[in-house]
Amino acid sequence: MAKGLLAELLLIKANYLSQVCEALAKRNLVSEETDEKDRRVIRVKITKEGRERARRTMLDMDAVIANGLYESTAEEQSLFQDIAKAIVENEIYHRRYGFYE
Repeated sequence: MAKGLLAELLLIKANYLSQVCEALAKRNLVSEETDEKDRRVIRVKITKEGRERARRTMLDMDAVIANGLYESTAEEQSLFQDIAKAIVENEIYHRRYGFYE
């Protein structure tokens, strides 16, 4: 995905995203490539190690959320369902528009 589009989706400034991507690239969690058609565009791709790290993080978060939901009110559970739905919709959008190339 182009860095500019990614920054827009994350609602952050492009220069901050560059710092984040640099730190993630040092850990081999993402890679950056110059677009062949437009050399001004930098594309960010998640690496195999980045996908694995994200998977493990999601599993950890699932456990924390499950424990928290057990003790939460009906209103809090409803709010969580709304947030989870938004996350799923965002995931579908990213898959459709090439975040996971």
